[in-house]
Amino acid sequence: MNRNTIEDKIKSCRDKLYREDSYLFESKVCERCLMFRLAYYLQKKFPGYFVDCEFNKMGFKDYKYMSKVELASHGAELKKMYADIIIHKRNSNTKGNFICLEIKRTKRAIDNDVRRLKMMTKYIGFSYENTNYIYRYDFGVLVYLPKDKTKSEIRIFENGAETSN
Repeated sequence: MNRNTIEDKIKSCRDKLYREDSYLFESKVCERCLMFRLAYYLQKKFPGYFVDCEFNKMGFKDYKYMSKVELASHGAELKKMYADIIIHKRNSNTKGNFICLEIKRTKRAIDNDVRRLKMMTKYIGFSYENTNYIYRYDFGVLVYLPKDKTKSEIRIFENGAETSN
């Protein structure tokens, strides 16, 4: 599946979220509520994959109990990490890591999500105390969902960088 097809499917789900769940935007619900509804619509667009929210484990073989981590902002230690939504093959190591998504209602701290998406789509990952942490998602997606749909954004990341269409 190529980048344009993925973007079209995510846009379709985003549009359905605004159309079918306008009440949620009007009520100013929390990000997690929108995240769940978007994941619900994504599951139907990506048959053969699992769509999970806040999946915080490596999730495969000997690593299934190991938490996903990232370097803390000061770089001296690790902190637990997870994407808002992932589309993946469960128990399949990094080869099954297809798409990770970050959802934002506001642009506050959006740079943290951008940094995370770049890191999760890097082929080489990062090392910490002689352990390599590699997630290798094929695509990362930042979905900005303000109340006004005309201001929404979808940004795609591949190979540790933001791509343009």
